[in-house]
Amino acid sequence: MSKFIENELDINRLPLLETLMSIGNGYMGVRGYLEEFEYPGSIRGNYINGIYERIPMNHAEWAHGFPLQVDRMPNLIDLFNITIFIDNEEVVIDGRISNFKRELDFEIGLVKRSYKYKTKMDKTAHISFESLVSFTHIQFRTWSLKIVYDGEIKVINRIDFNISNMIKKYDPRTASTNIPLIKVLDPAYISSKGKISLKTINSGIYIDIDFRDKGAFTSNSKLNKESMDIYFESNGELEINRTVKYCDSIRKNGEDRNNQDKNEDETNKEDFIDEKTLYKEQIQYLKDFKSKSSIEFLDDKELNNIMEFMRFHMLQATTRDKYGNISAKGLSGEGYEGHYFWDTEIFMFPVWLLWDNKRAKNLLLYRYDLLDIARERALEMGHNKGACFSWRTISGIESSGYFPAGSAQYHINFDIAYIFIQYWLTNGDIDFLAEYTMEILIETARTALEIGSFEDDGFHIHTVTGPDEYTALVSDNYYTNKMAQYNLKWTVKFWRQLKAARYDEWLEINKRLKLEESEIDHMEEAAEKMVFIYNEKNGIMAQDSTFLTKERWPEKNDLRPLLLNYHPLTIYRHQILKQADTVLAQYLIEDENEEILKNTFYYYEAINTHDSSLSKSISGLMASRLGDEKISYDSFMDTLYLDIKDLHDNTTDGLHMANIGGSIINVLKGFGGINIKDDGLHIEPFIPKKLGRVKFRFTWRESLLEVLVDGEEVDIKTISGSAIEVVLKGEKIIIGQRGILFDLDGVLTGTSDKHYEAWKKMAGEIGYDLPEEFRDKLRGVSRMESIDIILEHFGVECPIDEKTELASIKNEYYKESISLFTREDIYPGVIELLERLKSIGVKIGLVSASNNAQELIKNMEIESYFDAVADLEKLKRGKPYPDPFLQVAKMLNLKPRNCLGVEDAKVGIESIKAAGMKSLGIGDQDLSEAEFRYSTIQEASDFIIKWAEGDYGRD
Repeated sequence: MSKFIENELDINRLPLLETLMSIGNGYMGVRGYLEEFEYPGSIRGNYINGIYERIPMNHAEWAHGFPLQVDRMPNLIDLFNITIFIDNEEVVIDGRISNFKRELDFEIGLVKRSYKYKTKMDKTAHISFESLVSFTHIQFRTWSLKIVYDGEIKVINRIDFNISNMIKKYDPRTASTNIPLIKVLDPAYISSKGKISLKTINSGIYIDIDFRDKGAFTSNSKLNKESMDIYFESNGELEINRTVKYCDSIRKNGEDRNNQDKNEDETNKEDFIDEKTLYKEQIQYLKDFKSKSSIEFLDDKELNNIMEFMRFHMLQATTRDKYGNISAKGLSGEGYEGHYFWDTEIFMFPVWLLWDNKRAKNLLLYRYDLLDIARERALEMGHNKGACFSWRTISGIESSGYFPAGSAQYHINFDIAYIFIQYWLTNGDIDFLAEYTMEILIETARTALEIGSFEDDGFHIHTVTGPDEYTALVSDNYYTNKMAQYNLKWTVKFWRQLKAARYDEWLEINKRLKLEESEIDHMEEAAEKMVFIYNEKNGIMAQDSTFLTKERWPEKNDLRPLLLNYHPLTIYRHQILKQADTVLAQYLIEDENEEILKNTFYYYEAINTHDSSLSKSISGLMASRLGDEKISYDSFMDTLYLDIKDLHDNTTDGLHMANIGGSIINVLKGFGGINIKDDGLHIEPFIPKKLGRVKFRFTWRESLLEVLVDGEEVDIKTISGSAIEVVLKGEKIIIGQRGILFDLDGVLTGTSDKHYEAWKKMAGEIGYDLPEEFRDKLRGVSRMESIDIILEHFGVECPIDEKTELASIKNEYYKESISLFTREDIYPGVIELLERLKSIGVKIGLVSASNNAQELIKNMEIESYFDAVADLEKLKRGKPYPDPFLQVAKMLNLKPRNCLGVEDAKVGIESIKAAGMKSLGIGDQDLSEAEFRYSTIQEASDFIIKWAEGDYGRD
């Protein structure tokens, strides 16, 4: 059941459900508010990813480098605010409502809602809604309302021009001041067509909105300074189907605002997409997405459905281009004012790196395009070189007013560098390395040098805050130092690699960045001498230079979360964590021994409040790596239910996207054991027994893989793409190596007639005339089976030694006839096919019922193409039994499911199918049991190549 369902109207839960029922497509997002009702806590949110307004940042005490302006995501205009009247009686939320149901359907990408409303006159109205935000045409959304009622129906659609954003005082996770962010321009509604433009007041970003209404109604409108009111009326049944198109000036995805010559009637005339088309394409899009990103708990339907919820919201929140990112709350609410954090890099980028390379690349390009702003910020913060990416931002400017937990988190620079490195390890894209990655890594590595210093005992980094925001402004934070070291090492490595491989591009970067070789040497030295503090008493890595000298947090101070109940200085003076810090670094960069990992994990886990929604997923990941079933399972379940059960009591502000990303990564990398290392893809699954069997899909270097973990058993197969090397539980294996197993006679060359002629000559010697029907009857049948069939036909019985003699006579006649075979006797297209298969690394086997097959392929000079040839002497059973094909598959070290058998005879097709392989029939015989059929091998060649490459016949 791929749905999230609400089966009753609970007014107190509606603000939470606005978040949980939100819909979007990465470009735009809509909260799941009830369009016809007002109720406490409702935020009627409509957002576009990457749209921002800049507002003043007020500081009680200002210092150099404090931001004067900050970004905020504006709420766009609500086009769907309605009031419903039935026989002039207003439908109200505390009226007589029954059969209320709302569902978010993950398979069709639609929100549906319906209920019955009983009037004071005891008449019943049936009211239903549908909303869709298109994944295939991302600027479009649809909305429909249908009311069936035996009487007069009236709907007033009030489009209010006074647009406000959410505010909450005394909560640093939300905006505390209500400042106008956007204004309305040029509203109009004529002949069921509406148009409104919006403009952010200071940043000057335009959003142009066009909408069309169709259905069963009569309508008129009224425009005033405060609103545009549209009136819909009908009797018996009213239906409104509204399609809306959004354009914005950041992406320039609409009409040119400077083009004044275009007739208004022509504007967007052809642009609107039919609603049926949007619905149909939505289903196919989500089906395709699921085929590449499915996660299944085969023994737990509830977990399955929750993971569908996670996958769907992850898809809805993620940018579709380089002009946006993934905000902390996605597009489901205004928590953190729509800002992007390091959450994307560490908790969400890894998901897309395994699911969708294009989305992953867009997230990188977004950061790259902010590099100049990051350079300016570095200078503003007093550095001579480098880049300081903003801790929280939309447009690139720093939007954090509290520097101890904002700008001091220098690790965001190294987090960004980390994912560029991960992208390289996954894709090996040297063009991307030269054009984008190298520059990012150099500037972030420069930042590492700027914030550290060489001392007698090594390279120290000072006055920073790590991921644990309950400890601020420290020296030698383990996480920051480890990520900086990783950044520095790879910068040096890439710099030398690029010089060797792309000297001209290397030289251009060198000149543009004014990079001295001594700077590279300093980076290398800093990486080698980076300081990490080991605490011998506890056998752990210290979180920073002073953390372990502090007192533990007093048990009596048990109010949570700490940040809302205790002064920061009080928190900073104690050993207490908001979220994983040192443990996160050890998870991301594996270079500590097992004993230190365990000691460190359990020490910090004991003092972790997990006040951050980011934290539990990291505990779960490290617990899986260490084989701790309890913490692995418990942490995972907490991540799954954090939003659905509102465990942090703030999901009304929007979904916790890092937690959602973390829950998915817990499956792929925690339970699935996926680990991207310098030498490729490693898989070492660990699944708590309570979870049962888990199956999931992901993409690695253009190959779609499916992994099934059942206890200690792991089955990996390719769904599409070429074969790849994987390190499974420490052992290198090839996944998805495909094989084509050919029969010889009638497939690659024509020896069938020679067989028949030899049998006919042998039969003539003993006084019988072999009928023509035996030309096909003996096709694909072994020699001794053939002699039995012939003798039975003539009613002849003879001892085994005489049968053997007769078969030998036939074989001599046959060998004599084929001794003159050359390449000229090979069927057209065979050589080209064999060469193409070899060139793409496909294994080729020969499965012939003839003992002379080896000699024949040698005579025809094609012996070198075959990696294995059936050894009939070692087989007890021939075709139609599976033994011959299974024997060759084993010789090729292939699983049957990765083999395609090619035969021209019915018994051969039966043998292939019995072996569990895909079957291809060649020729004009009745080969209806074959899954694929062609008249000749030449006609089948394109299909065989595509099957071998994973384009056909895969599940």
